[in-house]
This record gives sequence, C-alpha cells and structure tokens, in this order.
Amino acid sequence: NFEPTLALFVPDDNPFIFYKAIAAFGTNHLLPGGSIYCEVESSLAVPCGAVFEEAGYNVIEIKSDMHGNQRMIKVLKY
Repeated sequence: NFEPTLALFVPDDNPFIFYKAIAAFGTNHLLPGGSIYCEVESSLAVPCGAVFEEAGYNVIEIKSDMHGNQRMIKVLKY
C-alpha cells in the first residue's frame, strides 16, 4: 500500500533494467572484495546472475529462501 507501482514493477520486455543499473554502478563504485546483494524473482535468478557476470563480477551465489525458492543473489567484485 505504500510503494508506488513504478518501484515494484518493470516493463515485461526489460525485467533486468534495475539489475543492469546496479551492476554498472557497482563496477564504478564498489571496492575490490565488495559485495552486492539483491532480492530477485525466483524464476529470473539465474538470468539475473548472468547480468552481473556480463558486467564483470567474478563470483555469483544464488541463495534460496526458507521455502527453497531462489530469491537472493550475491555478487562479489575482485
């Protein structure tokens, strides 16, 4: 009830728009060894990891929630 729709949903043809922006920002601002954590839609976890790999992040972990759904991605910059 308190989040604008714009903050919750992205166009269906570009579901990674914010993850690409986060990856680009981290490339320029994150110190080596720094981490980025993002919540993801479980069906998009693996392709979202590819977004970060393409941006040059070396280690990617996809974590599951307590129900076994892939819901979090952790990326590291070396």
